[in-house]
Amino acid sequence: MPCGSYGVTQVLVGLHRVGVVGLRQALGEINSLGLVERDLIVDNLLDRLSEDNLIPNHMIDDYRVTLWREYLRPKGHDLSEFYSQVEVTLRCRPNDNQSDFVEKLTSVFADFELRPIITTATTDSDFEGPSPQLLYGDHMIVQGQKSRERLKAAVRMSFSDW
Repeated sequence: MPCGSYGVTQVLVGLHRVGVVGLRQALGEINSLGLVERDLIVDNLLDRLSEDNLIPNHMIDDYRVTLWREYLRPKGHDLSEFYSQVEVTLRCRPNDNQSDFVEKLTSVFADFELRPIITTATTDSDFEGPSPQLLYGDHMIVQGQKSRERLKAAVRMSFSDW
C-alpha cells in the first residue's frame, strides 16, 4: 500500500524521535491476529512496517523495544521497563544529598519516557560550579539543585543535542 493511506505516528526510538508510517494500522492488524508471544508480535510488526519505513539494521534492537512499548500502550500496561535508556553522569561533592536529586531526575526523565542510567562521580576541590551537575557526555544539562519544572525544562532543551 502506498504511504498516503497510512498515518504517521511519532515515537521515541532510542533517543531519537521518529515518524513511523502505518504504526496504528499495523497494531490493529496484529491485535486482530490474537498473537500473545512478544517476539512474534514484534517480528510481525517489523515485517509490516519495513515496507513503508526505513528501519536501519543498527537500530533494530531499539525499534523492537519501541514497538513492544507501543503495542502495550493502549492496553494500560506499565511502560517504564521499556523506556529508552540514557546514560548520564551526576557529578557532586562529597556529603551532598544525592537521593532527592536522583529521585526528581528519574521522575522528570520518566515524563519523556526515558530511564536514566546514572554514573556518579564524586569530586573534590577541582570541582567548579554548583553541585550537583548532570551531564550527558560532555554536555552540561543542569548545575545545582533545581525545581522539578526547571530540571524538566533543562532536560527538554538538551534533547536536540542527543
